[in-house]
Amino acid sequence: SAIAGTAGSFGGGHLVALTGTGFSRLQGHTKVFVGGAPCIVNSSSVTRVECFTPARVLPVGNATNTTVAVNVSVLQEAAVGEASWQSERCELPQSQACVYTYSLALTPRVVGSFPPVAVSGSLLNLTGSGFVPDAAQMRVSVGGVPCGVLQSTPSQLTCTLGDNAAGSYPVTVTALGVGRALGNATVTHDLAISTLTPSHGSWA
Repeated sequence: SAIAGTAGSFGGGHLVALTGTGFSRLQGHTKVFVGGAPCIVNSSSVTRVECFTPARVLPVGNATNTTVAVNVSVLQEAAVGEASWQSERCELPQSQACVYTYSLALTPRVVGSFPPVAVSGSLLNLTGSGFVPDAAQMRVSVGGVPCGVLQSTPSQLTCTLGDNAAGSYPVTVTALGVGRALGNATVTHDLAISTLTPSHGSWA
């Protein structure tokens, strides 16, 4: 009967909610598709489903938006025989179109990171565009490990690196309310030894 979050980033990762009836509360029994691609279900009840939008290729030419259909499939239990999937096109009141719009205006971008090599606990600075000027509304992870956001402006983020083994890792930036940023920034975690215990022992 309604969709909360009808537009977001081409990078995907935007949490949208569908309300209605007939969904399944069982994990894996309700599937949502945005533009034909799976919208990863985060939670599901009989009346509400939340999912993270898939990424989508950028439009060509001068287009700035891509609008796609939203569809839902529910695994229906059967009194006799095997359960089967029932696919339904999403329908809204007053003949509103059940669609989602990918928008360049709502797509953050990451264009750089500094320093390129750092250790856990260091500050990481990211530059780009489309960031939310509220640190609480931004999420950063490096190799899947959270990088705690300290400051955020529309074009710069500062976060504290978490613990990772030495190596090179991709940086993922998400703005709550629109989704993931585009970009291919990476950070290399350096090996650092801070203590040695015990510091002495026998010659033998």
